[in-house]
Amino acid sequence: MNRGDSVLKNVKAAAKKALLTQLFDVNHVGALIRSFDSQGPDSVIELNDGQRLFCGPMDDAILSVRGIPDGFLRPTLNLLMRHMYPHYDPSRPIRTGLVPRRIYPFLHPQHKNTFGDLKMSKHSRAEIMEEFKVRAGDQVLEAGAYLGLGTRKIARKVGSRGKVVSVEAHHDAQRVWKLNLDNEGLGNASLIEGALSDKDGMATLEVSSNQSTTLISGIIDPERFFHVPEFSLASVLATTGLKPDLIVLTINGAELSVLEASRELLVSLPRCRVITPGWYSDQDGLLGPRIVSLLQHLGFKVHVTPGWHVFASAHRGDV
Repeated sequence: MNRGDSVLKNVKAAAKKALLTQLFDVNHVGALIRSFDSQGPDSVIELNDGQRLFCGPMDDAILSVRGIPDGFLRPTLNLLMRHMYPHYDPSRPIRTGLVPRRIYPFLHPQHKNTFGDLKMSKHSRAEIMEEFKVRAGDQVLEAGAYLGLGTRKIARKVGSRGKVVSVEAHHDAQRVWKLNLDNEGLGNASLIEGALSDKDGMATLEVSSNQSTTLISGIIDPERFFHVPEFSLASVLATTGLKPDLIVLTINGAELSVLEASRELLVSLPRCRVITPGWYSDQDGLLGPRIVSLLQHLGFKVHVTPGWHVFASAHRGDV
């Protein structure tokens, strides 16, 4: 490495450290954490309220940020973006300090497209936030559950009268999901080990270096490929008996195909809310406009952020 490359590398590392330090500080991440631990290859972060969260595999980051031990940088980001600000709950925008959230690195698109980004009156926005709250007794389908950090929070909110069905395709994430839910002792959540798709069968799952996964080629830069079971929405609901009040899709480009294959099923759900990304593209362009058109055709009232996070709700009489 020549001197110029070395200087550039050091500048990038310093900028990354500064941005991560700011992100952790303004969201008071350190104030939540009691201790860091590990169990085999998995990180364990214990919170001050006694919760022990499995936050994914230890990493090889050597960047020292706010006293976070070696190996826990990525797990601490998972704590922030999957536990503190989970994808199922777009009501609270993540804080980013002086840097605008829409251009902040490290964040998922979900964190840059929340209810607060909807172009409407404050009153209308408050009504939508109230409508999309997870409540006691709700039945929730969570596709792309990853480590189960969001699942834990949903399961707690819906309580013993509610039910959560998670769908996760990556075997490493499935294992951590089970650790998180078993550790919590929550009996109202179950896991479907496979990918939510437009059909039943087997599919190729692409996995990137940062553990992003998709069934759709061209979405990520894959490093590994796995053959995994795929299940249609109809199959998942038939197998589990779930009648979802809320469907949360985080399946990285497969959202439109899943919804298109589930037209009749979606119409049959008397009260259902759907949260789905629309920012992915295929050979025909951006998925968002087609997702919006489909859901509106099926009788959903649809709201969309400028960055194409889609929130849809339907009320079709009594249950």
